Amino acid sequence: MATLGSSLQKTWVDWKVEATPAICLAITLLGALILTPLALAFSILAYYGLGQVPEAPLRPSLASLIFLPPFAVLAAWLVYRYRWYRIMFWGPKQA
Repeated sequence: MATLGSSLQKTWVDWKVEATPAICLAITLLGALILTPLALAFSILAYYGLGQVPEAPLRPSLASLIFLPPFAVLAAWLVYRYRWYRIMFWGPKQA
């Protein structure tokens, strides 16, 4: 066991999850692809929970409101990730 532990310590790499801009971009896009449909699903559930039945046509005033929360979540996520990207990769480099 001691040999296994020492060999694992030798191979350990101190690597952050978002060490490169490409990984940061991939996490941003993956998060956007997950968060937006999830927010849309919750928005549709809330819409039908407020009394709209699935067979009835969408009321025009509420039909556009279904898509506002998912796009707000998407916009907030992209703004957050952009600011985080600027902090990580555009700031002064640490020596």
